[in-house]
Amino acid sequence: IATRTVKSKSEEDEEFHLEYINTAAIKTPELALMEVKKEIVVFSGVTNKMVELIGNMYVETKKSKIEKILKKIKKREENTDRLEIEIADYLSKVTEIELNPNESLRVRSMLSIVHDLERIGDILFQVGIELDKKADQGNWFTPDQREGLIALTLLVGEAITIMQSNLDEMWDKVDITLALEKENEINELQSKLRKKHLTSIEKRDYNIKSGLIYSNLYTLLERAGDHVMNVNEAVKGQV
Repeated sequence: IATRTVKSKSEEDEEFHLEYINTAAIKTPELALMEVKKEIVVFSGVTNKMVELIGNMYVETKKSKIEKILKKIKKREENTDRLEIEIADYLSKVTEIELNPNESLRVRSMLSIVHDLERIGDILFQVGIELDKKADQGNWFTPDQREGLIALTLLVGEAITIMQSNLDEMWDKVDITLALEKENEINELQSKLRKKHLTSIEKRDYNIKSGLIYSNLYTLLERAGDHVMNVNEAVKGQV
């Protein structure tokens, strides 16, 4: 009642709590796993918001506002850490009851999913740190670098949206073709940015420090895309 009555003072103050899981459901594995699935969908929404915030960092020029955005990202990264632990702990209790083969596979899939979602949160926070470092050092990206990173970030955001949709479906009926296509787009763009970056470094077309941050960013974003794909595969039971 208190949680619903007392509103969050600000977005930074926002906490994500388990809304569906309850210990009473543990005695019925099928029901318990349905509740965990709902929590995982909410969990995935946290990573989606983090990508949106990173997009805001690219276009923000004031250091104070960049730091404020980074704090919001950090808050959500901390939430992903906690959500992984709480969901994994609940699933460990579910496994204390005799499960059928299908339920056992779903538990393994869910443990894999929450781990990958937490890793996505970690990586996106690192992206935010790199962008904050760039602002702190007074470095700059060329227009091509900025456009490339924004495009790659948008693709990762689209991949996460597809992932969310798959998580919200009946898992045994999910088609991950669209997720695979988006993963390929991410890999292709990252490879293109990397090749162009190495050529520019050889020609000494731009600042080495900003170039290092730039390469760290497209590498991190591609890695986030890998974990997003891992989630889609786990939904299909490929763990």
